[in-house]
Order: sequence, then C-alpha cells, then structure tokens
Amino acid sequence: MDTREIIDKIFKDPKTKYFMKSFVPFASGKEEIQVFAENGKSSPEEIVRQLWVYKLIHTYGYQADEIELEKSVYFGSKESTKAADIIVYTDNSKQTPKIIIEVKKPKRKDGIEQLKSYLNAEGSPVGLWSNGSERIILYRPYPKDFEDTLYELPKRGQEPKDVLEARKTLGHLKRNFNFKKIIQDIEELVLADSGKDEFNEIFKLIFAKIWDEKEADEKRKDKTVEFSKALDPEITYDRINNLFQKACKEWPGIFRDGENIELTKRHLQICIGPIEGIRLMGSNLRIMEFCYPAADNASRELRMHKYASKYLWGIDFEERAAKTSRALMLIAGDGHTNIFGPDVSSLDPKTWHETLSGQTLMQELIKAKLLIRKIAREDEGNILRDEDLSWKYFDELAFDVVLPQGKFNNSSLAFIRECILRKARLLAVVGLHPNTFKPHTGTKTSVLFVQKYTEGQLANIENVKNSVAASCPDYREQIAVLLRNNIYETDIPEQEIPEVILEIILENFSEPDPDMADSGEDSSDFGMAAEGAPSLEDQIEQANEKIADLHKELLAAKTRQMDFDSDLEALKGKTDQEIKRISDSWNETTAALNKILKPIKDRLKSETKALKESQKEPRKKTAALIHSLETALAQAEYEKKLLSFKGKLSLILEDDDMIGTLKERWIDAEVARQLDYPIFMAVSERGGKNNSGDYEYRVDENGNLLEDESGQFVIDQDLVNYALKSEDLADAESLPEDRLCVAEAFVRFARKHGLEFWRAD
Repeated sequence: MDTREIIDKIFKDPKTKYFMKSFVPFASGKEEIQVFAENGKSSPEEIVRQLWVYKLIHTYGYQADEIELEKSVYFGSKESTKAADIIVYTDNSKQTPKIIIEVKKPKRKDGIEQLKSYLNAEGSPVGLWSNGSERIILYRPYPKDFEDTLYELPKRGQEPKDVLEARKTLGHLKRNFNFKKIIQDIEELVLADSGKDEFNEIFKLIFAKIWDEKEADEKRKDKTVEFSKALDPEITYDRINNLFQKACKEWPGIFRDGENIELTKRHLQICIGPIEGIRLMGSNLRIMEFCYPAADNASRELRMHKYASKYLWGIDFEERAAKTSRALMLIAGDGHTNIFGPDVSSLDPKTWHETLSGQTLMQELIKAKLLIRKIAREDEGNILRDEDLSWKYFDELAFDVVLPQGKFNNSSLAFIRECILRKARLLAVVGLHPNTFKPHTGTKTSVLFVQKYTEGQLANIENVKNSVAASCPDYREQIAVLLRNNIYETDIPEQEIPEVILEIILENFSEPDPDMADSGEDSSDFGMAAEGAPSLEDQIEQANEKIADLHKELLAAKTRQMDFDSDLEALKGKTDQEIKRISDSWNETTAALNKILKPIKDRLKSETKALKESQKEPRKKTAALIHSLETALAQAEYEKKLLSFKGKLSLILEDDDMIGTLKERWIDAEVARQLDYPIFMAVSERGGKNNSGDYEYRVDENGNLLEDESGQFVIDQDLVNYALKSEDLADAESLPEDRLCVAEAFVRFARKHGLEFWRAD
C-alpha cells in the first residue's frame, strides 16, 4: 500500500484530505483552509501558520479570542493589499497588538523587512518570522526602531522585559537548532552594517558563551548562565565583554592581549538575542562523529571526550582557521581545546619556544605524557627556552597534515607523498563522496590512514635499502647517453626519456614564460604550431637572439667600467710624463727639484680626486647594470634550457640533488616491492548530503524519518554504522555485508591482517 492509498484510507472524505480546520477563525470569518490542491497550488505555509497558532495557545497560554489571522494592515490611512499572517493582542478586545507573526513555507528566507513594516504600521513591540524550522524574534524598545531581538516570545501575561530579565539555567537552553542559520540571521540583522570584522566578532561571542556554559556546568550550583542581555545595552555590553575576557584568560593565544568586543553596545544588544537561548557545549552540531563502538550513546560520548582531550591536537597558521578549530573542539568536547595558533608559526618544534602559545603547546604535551623520550632532569628547566632541546624532545611527535587531494596527485608535489610513505605505512585510502563538504566546496577528497613506523621497522627498512642500493641504475650516465645520442638534434623525443626521469622533469621545471615561448609540442612542417605559436626551432632561435643581445649589452657595460679606470690611468700617465721630462733635464739640487714637482703632484691628486668623484655615480650605475645583465643572462640561458627536454636533462645532470632523488625513488620502490603489504581501499557512495549541501536522512519503508537513540535524525551515509556495538565488531568477520559500512569493513580488514591499532575492547 503506497502513501496515497494510506491517506485515502485514513481520510475517507476526499475534501478532508486537502483541507484543514483552523484553530482560530480568520478575520474574514472563514474556518477551513485548503492546504493542497491536486494539479493546483499547494499552501505549505498554511501548515506552518496553524502550528504556530497551536503553539501560541498550548505553549504560550494565549486565548483563541486574542488571536487574529490574515488581518489587513493599514499604512497611514491606506489599507494594504497584504495582511498579517497572525496577530496576537494583549486581550480579547483586539485593540492593542502585542505580537505579529509572519510565516513562510519551508526553506523560504525572505520576509524580515515585510514583518518590520507590519510592526511599524500596527505598533506591535514584538515580531516573529518563521518558515517552520527557523525563526527570528524582533523586539522594539518603544519608541525606537526594531533594532533588538529576543530569544523567546513573551507568554500571556508577560512583557518583553520579563523575557529579558528571566534568569536561565543550562536546562533552559535548547540543544537542537540550526547554528548556521542563527549566524546568518545575526549577519543580516546587524553585522553586515557594523563596520567590524564579522568573523572575529562572532567568534568573540561564541567563546564568551562557551566559557559561560562551562562555568555554569562545573562551578555554579544552580547551573545558572550569565550570557544574556539586559534591558540596558550598557549592562549587556559589560556583562558579555566580561565573560569574553575570562574566556581569553582561560584559553590564551586565540585573541590579542587586551582585546575587547568591538561591536557597539547597540549592535551587541541585537546579536545576543538569537544565541542566548541555545546550548553550544555538548550540542549535536554534527561537527565531528566518532566511529567508537559503545554500549550506548552516553558511553560513546564519554569515550569521545576522553579521546579528544588527550589525543587530538592541532596547529594552524591561519588566524580564522585556528579560531574555528578551537570553537569546534570546545563546542563538541568538554570545554578543553588542544588547538594552537596562529602565533605558533611552524610545525618545526625549534620555533615553539618563541611564542606564548607555542610554550603552552609544549607544556600541555609534556603534561599529557605524549613525548616519546623521557625528559632528562638536567633539561627540565631549559626545554621551553632552548631550540635544540625543543627539537630533541618534540621532533618525533606524529602529525596528520590535512591537504586537498590535488596536493597528493600533483606531480610537482611528489615530495609530500614521499615524506609520508618513508615515515609511515599506508593502511587505507577512503574516497569521500563529492557532496561531503558542500555547500562550501565540491572538491574531491580522500582520507589517507597511515601508521608511523616503529624504530624496529625503520631499521629493517634501512637494511633493505642498503642491500638494494648497489643495484640502483646509474641515472647520471643514462642522461649523458641521451644527450650524446641527440647532440645534433633540436630536442629529444619524450618517448625516449625513461618515465622516472620524465617525472623529475615535470616536478621541477615549470613551463617557460608565455612571452618567451610556449611548449611547441605540436610543431608542423611549416615551422609553426597548430595554434599559431612559434615552433621549437623558432623559440630556441629567439632565445639565442636574446642571449646574444644580453652578451652585447654586458660587453658594452664592462667596457664602460674599464674606461673609468683608463681615464684615471691616462691622467696619471700624463702627469708622470711631465714629471719625467722635468726630472731628466734638471741640473740643480734634489731639494729644488722636489719644490718644483710638488705643485704638479698636488695637481695630480686634486684632479684624480675630482675625476673619481665625477665617476662615482656612473660607476655605481654601471656596476648595477652589469650585475643585472649577468643575472638576466643566466636566467635567459636557464629559460632556453627549459624550452626543450634536452635542455632540462642538462639541468638535471648539473644538479646533484635531482640525481640523488632519482636514486632514492628507485630504492624506495624496490623496498616497497620487497616489503609488499595490503592496503584497504574504499569509496563512499552515500555522503549524507545532496548536491546543495543539505543533509539527507534515512527513512523507513513508509517514508518516515528514522531517529537514533538520542532523538537525532539518522543521516543517510555509508561511512559508519552507528547501530553496531563493540560486541558486534569483536566478531566483524561474521557480520553480513548489508551491515557493513566503510569503518566496519576497515575493522574487518584490520583484524584479518593483524593491524595493531584495532582492539575489540
């Protein structure tokens, strides 16, 4: 029986299927409303309206005769063509509006400005916008504009100030909410016009709220929270900024020392309303999921917190990413975070002692007993100040570096793959669904699982390397032979170059500058590439011409440099000849001769000094020109070699590091062949999101959404089967295939191959 047949069986009257009786009569007097019309217009917003009417009566205590639906709104003396969806009055005389509600069908985002116009026209102090799953509550402290918000509607008999002044405990805070939508609402209401860094100011509020919830849970007997606004924006600012300062003191290195909330008091007053009524810490924001098998959800949460607080550490150099990571760890965990940065400037432990956050990272790692080596007593006092000691004790920590898949596939970044695989065994590669990170990005992503080699395994690998090293090909000789065999050719055909050498070419040499030349692979018999670009011969000829021109300019510049010295020598030579002529014909005493020659020598000194002074600036410019031309000439000769495989091979031949890389890769490949081990490979086919990035949930055979034991909808994904317990995975081999997701299949693989990281307990 399909859904339509079930509905026909329940609602025997065809009219009943598509109409519903309103909880409150409309202003027009009608009581029935059509919510669906076959082959016609549906009205899902009507269902949203009736749900709010029901909630107003049964949750907020309002009477039916105090509520009016589709009430015409007057703007001045004119009646609007539109009507307010719901108006709640202070009493049944229906003279003074208290709340106006604007409803939209699910997923609609518009209507805030429309609601504000109704509120201004009717003079109502409170307005609510809702599409069924989301809501925004506006509040006007009369006679101001609607520039404030409330976290909750006032009940019957309450005023907005009663909502503002009510003390809340952790138990009053909502756990289920759309945090992304709340942030978007705050941006729309105020932050976009605040003139401040939206991201930074939002995170200040988040950190203040998380700290407040942590204090309420751990230290306040009645679990009272202080993160709330008052009637007076001055009091609100002082209260929230004080919480922010305390959070900064407990979690240093996130914001600048002495930094305050920079929003104006009026803007802050608006921002607090949407977030003061939600609970961030411990909320199911689907920030991270753990595939920990446990007897129940509480046990799984406990294990998650214990694991995260001890073993999950992170460093990020980008300020926003570091702040985001901290917030996520704090919200999902137990109020602790091991995320450091952005002032921890490197993954190199030698630099950690240079910053406060880096020193805190080192202290916390020591406290958590995560160092491989025990700190010697004589080093204890200096480890946070000495870079050599930092390197000594912290260099062997295991790091997971998160990079886009393109970084692993990119031929020019092979060193990343080599670095990983030389230090760790590749256990598994899991390809994630393309929608995993939508709506933010659709970038193809894979997760690599690696296990760091032990000292014994590394020693064994080193022995294998030593045993195969003697058989390594002589790549230098191979390249020399290629060059000799093609000495009279313009280039060497790509197919003649061994693949391993070709990889080195692709990794190390970028394409030449477009102004210099294009690749020219598709040269034709007419000397031009198919797309009209110069042929390789023409490119080389242009390069030779450029090199010749640079040689000519360099020779001219060096000649000018030599002319400066020649002018000085000529001046001195002329003076020497004059002195010689006088000396040769002199018949009197030497003293008399020196007296005659002194003015001549003084003149030489003066003229030499003057000439040198006049040459000073031209000499400097000429020297700079020579240096520039020599650099340009070397670059031009290098770029000429980049035009062809022949030139690139000659560059490799001159570079000992590249020759060494070729040898290392051959040895690595031979070691991998001899130490062959299985690798788990899997691809996720159900990512839990649609193409728009919205979550997709599992349904039963009747189309009803499934819930887990904590009341959350079950996401339709195939990475983890949360229904399985630890005892199920203890015998993973016997699990039927239809109960296996990627994680469980990996567990089965690990047990089969004796991987050490998996334990059934």
